[in-house]
Amino acid sequence: MTSSVLAGENYSVSDDITIATAPPADQWEFSISPYLLMAGLEGTVGLGGQNIGVDAAFSDIADKLEIGGAAYFEARKGKWGFALDGLWLKLKGNADLPTPGPVLESSELTLETVRAKALAYYRFYDKQTTSIDAYGGISYNYVDTQLELNGLANIEQRNTEGWFDPVIGLRISHQLSEKWFLRAVGEVGGFGVSSDFNWEAMALLGYSINDCWDLGLAYRGIGIDYSEDDFVYDVTMSGPMLGVTYSW
Repeated sequence: MTSSVLAGENYSVSDDITIATAPPADQWEFSISPYLLMAGLEGTVGLGGQNIGVDAAFSDIADKLEIGGAAYFEARKGKWGFALDGLWLKLKGNADLPTPGPVLESSELTLETVRAKALAYYRFYDKQTTSIDAYGGISYNYVDTQLELNGLANIEQRNTEGWFDPVIGLRISHQLSEKWFLRAVGEVGGFGVSSDFNWEAMALLGYSINDCWDLGLAYRGIGIDYSEDDFVYDVTMSGPMLGVTYSW
């Protein structure tokens, strides 16, 4: 079984001693993990020179989520691994404008976010029940923002932005028992290349059903601080994540 975002490791337990049973170094392992991310959004989106407050907690995100999906794929051979990670959310809700004005009857913000990453891993620590991977790669971020102002005159403003950022991070995996495992991921990126800064963090508790299937429950947070001309995207997405992994 691979060490993907949700998958556990292969371990055998005998006489209270846990021993890692690694596959041959020349054998490729693969895993795919579709998952649900009930992410709330909080921060500021600047559109047309006007800053709009975004505050949608994950507890009421079901009322605002129009469509969303996410998936993770990993291939590993020995100490090296390669992964693709994708997230897509489309939300719609009332816009929090600083000065709505007396002639404004309503305002609505539609925000579509795509985040895709291509990553390369290297496992530099692998002892008994604990392993640590360092990784680096490229993230692509796409934001489609649409603001509708309804009043004496109906006004629609729309802006789309897409950019690439470098990212680096660490992933720590620890096997609690034959079935249960923990995983933590920390990542930073941007560094002024496109975003001023971005970060990602995740803590996961997983359960191995068998050699092919795992379940995972996690909490994930993503922060992006990007600005270009009069467009601002300074937003944090965070919330629980539930997924399943198939490994072969």
